Amino acid sequence: MLVGNSDVSGQGRKINAPLLSIFLGQDAEAHMDDVLNTYQNCWLSNANVLQSLTAQTYSPDNVLNACQAMLSVRNTFNSYSVYLAYYWDIMDDKFDDIFASIQAPLSFPTAVSVEAVFFLFCRELLPGAKARKEKRLKALIQWAEETKHHLVVLSDLTPSGLLGPDEIGENYRLSANILLIANSYFYPGEKELGKPLAFFLNQHPVHSASYFILKKPTWDIAVACLWQILDDYQRLPQSTSHASNVKERLCGQNHSYAHFFENLFQEKIASLLPQDYSFLRYLPYTSEMNRLDDNLNGVQRGLFPLFRPKQQEVVSQEIAASALQSIADVWNACLDLYYRRPVFAWLESEEGSTFIREFFRKKLNLALNYDEMSNLLLNEARELENMAPNHAWNLPEISERMPLHDWLHQQACRELKISVFSHLANVLATAMREMNAAANGFDRVLNAAKANLQIHNIDNRMRPPYLQKTHSLLVTNRDLLARKISPCGDEDTLLQQAGEVFAELVQLDPVYRLSLRDHYDFLISNAAPADVDGIIDSCFSQNMYLMNRLQTYTPPAGASMMYCMLSQGDFDERIDPQLHGDVFHVPRNDCIERLLVYPIEPENIIY
Repeated sequence: MLVGNSDVSGQGRKINAPLLSIFLGQDAEAHMDDVLNTYQNCWLSNANVLQSLTAQTYSPDNVLNACQAMLSVRNTFNSYSVYLAYYWDIMDDKFDDIFASIQAPLSFPTAVSVEAVFFLFCRELLPGAKARKEKRLKALIQWAEETKHHLVVLSDLTPSGLLGPDEIGENYRLSANILLIANSYFYPGEKELGKPLAFFLNQHPVHSASYFILKKPTWDIAVACLWQILDDYQRLPQSTSHASNVKERLCGQNHSYAHFFENLFQEKIASLLPQDYSFLRYLPYTSEMNRLDDNLNGVQRGLFPLFRPKQQEVVSQEIAASALQSIADVWNACLDLYYRRPVFAWLESEEGSTFIREFFRKKLNLALNYDEMSNLLLNEARELENMAPNHAWNLPEISERMPLHDWLHQQACRELKISVFSHLANVLATAMREMNAAANGFDRVLNAAKANLQIHNIDNRMRPPYLQKTHSLLVTNRDLLARKISPCGDEDTLLQQAGEVFAELVQLDPVYRLSLRDHYDFLISNAAPADVDGIIDSCFSQNMYLMNRLQTYTPPAGASMMYCMLSQGDFDERIDPQLHGDVFHVPRNDCIERLLVYPIEPENIIY
């Protein structure tokens, strides 16, 4: 939600040589997508022709067949040598079987040169991990030295702590990144990075690596914005309405609850009524109904109608009442079957009851802030509850002249509204009581939610611009707070409501969906001139020698290869290859990755 519409832009890189990825061990297979997605994000559709195997499908014949399938693809690779990449969870219970299988010799045509690299992954907190890691790594290192293979050893225990379940995939992504650099084609005029890295890996049997990834801090942005939403809600002013009570706030000055309920009736309930009510023409036509029909049509009967006073242009309510009484049983049955049942069936359904409750909640939120809810709603609820039973709601009589069946329909609607309005009054009273109860003590919930977001932990260079942006949007979209947030009794519910406000803000303003580079441009545009350099330099200020993915007795020293992977144009001018590493451009724009690859002496590994 908080990243750009596309995390990949620009042209994919070309693959230098066919690459077969082999995933050995259950954990390695579980992270296959991390590797394949990393290929896809750099090589784009070119990666579709690459092949992969697992421990279950691995055999010398299958390796040869997979490589031949890739070698037969035209116009994809620049070189038709072969790269074999083994992603091996060496802590797997089937280690011995896997080790035996990969020692089987591979047979390739003499015209095909083969490069192989083994990425070995250690999981340090497994039962017996220390002894297992030491025994297996020593055996593999001895094997690599004897067979001239090359190992890259990575662990989930780093100087900053243990990688969590969501982070362990970084080691697989790091390994795939090494292959992206080693096995990408570099165009004339572009600094060649692949061949020097491949050569470097061939100089030593054992390597490890350091890794850092800079992503757009979406979590921190969301936390800051949620805090600002709660702060703006807390600072909502007392209602600016001049109305002196809740009824006038909800219904408008000089309007009654009947007017309020009428608006709701027309908005949502009127469509449930029969649209074709011609069946009313066929009600019993008693003499009283005949008299009502005449009255509706202005017909005067008697001996000397010309000498009678001119009738009013209104329907006689006495005649109307007499007519309806004359067909009372049929009228009530008709009213119940065609009007009351469909309306109350919806009102009492989950859909209808939820809609009505939410309608009232939003109206109350727009009319009152939570202090006013705490002080005013309880008494208003009592008045509504006293009013609802047997209240006529002062609905006007149906007095205009019209065809009989039209008048009967209007009369049915009027009688229906009396019962519907009483029902709505009870629902509104219940909503008032609930919101009054939630508003009492809501200050504590609101303050606790704000405090627990701990925005003081968010980078000072990032926090103010997003707080101000969110506040500005809420000033111009104030109804969002009233529509989405209601007093409640717990922080989780409150944060969920604030999250709904945030989701709408994200759609309103693209600043929340910026790419990583545009995110930093946004920070820079809102920063003091003296802070601009610090914001940019913070992207590359990590000491990569302290971010190693394998514990050793002494930190990496001596020869190493360092890289900075980022989208074309993302702060290229700020990167010093001596400090930050050689730039490897990738089409993805959602992160900046830094890698350090270095040899290690086996005796320096901490088991």
